[in-house]
Amino acid sequence: PILDNLRVPKKHGRHRYQSLPESIDRFRERYPQGFYDDRFVEEERDYKIQAHQLAQNLLGKSELARLLSANDCTEVCRRALSVSGETNLIFPNEKMVLRDGLKVLAHQQAFATALFHLLYGDGDLQPRFETYADILRDIGAAKRNIDTYFLFIVSTQEYIHHKTLLQQ
Repeated sequence: PILDNLRVPKKHGRHRYQSLPESIDRFRERYPQGFYDDRFVEEERDYKIQAHQLAQNLLGKSELARLLSANDCTEVCRRALSVSGETNLIFPNEKMVLRDGLKVLAHQQAFATALFHLLYGDGDLQPRFETYADILRDIGAAKRNIDTYFLFIVSTQEYIHHKTLLQQ
C-alpha cells in the first residue's frame, strides 16, 4: 500500500501522491534508457562513485586504524563529515545535527571508535551496527539516513543505504 501512495514534493508547498507505476513512468520520462541513461549516470551516479572512492581513501581500514592509534578522533570525524558532504544521501539538516553532535570531544571519540568497528570490526554486523546506532542516538544524530550511510558509501557492493523519504 505504501508504494501505491508515494509522496512527491511540489515546488510550492503541498505534496501530492503518486502510485509506483506513475513513479516508474516519471523516471522513464526523465531517463529513457533507465539506469544506463547518460543523464542518469551524470546526475545520479558519477558523483556518488567519486564519493565512494573518497570514502575508501579517507575512511579506509588502515587510515582509520592509524588515526585511532594516534588518538586523532577529531580527524576521523572531520573525514566522515567531509565524505557525507559529497552526496545528497543525508539531508542537510541531518548533516548539521551530526556536525553539531561531533563538536564534543567525547562524542568524537565514541563516534570514531564505533565507526571503525562498524566498518571493519570482527564478528556479526548486527551488534556492531547497534553499538554505532547507540552512539548516534547519544550524540543526537540517530537518523536512518546517517546510520546506514557510511557502511554503504565505503562498501557499495556489500551494503545498501536506506534514505528515508517519508516524514515520520
